[in-house]
Amino acid sequence: MKAKYIPLIVFIWTVLADILIYVSAKLMGQLPYFETITSTSDNFPGYIFFRSLMIPGVPLMQICYFIEYKRICKLNKHRCDSKIEIPSLYFWLGQIGCLNGVIAVATIDTGKMNG
Repeated sequence: MKAKYIPLIVFIWTVLADILIYVSAKLMGQLPYFETITSTSDNFPGYIFFRSLMIPGVPLMQICYFIEYKRICKLNKHRCDSKIEIPSLYFWLGQIGCLNGVIAVATIDTGKMNG
């Protein structure tokens, strides 16, 4: 498989995961009106779907950041050799964002922890 297909896989994964999570919450009667996809993680089995589908998507996003970093360096070889490396900054900010995404998804409150 070529690396250029990984961003497409990430896109399809996240869209299908969001659709599956939302439809399952609607079928269970947990969302009476349109809400955010995060609010589907408040009830069972929505929070299981939400976490099990969103957390594996994050390593795929990290791979996308790495692919883009390599592509940018390849296109701008002279800029990647400087002291301030903007593609490297892009890569590391993406990695930090993905890590924060995992932490946010893993620690979503289901309403039973604080009540």
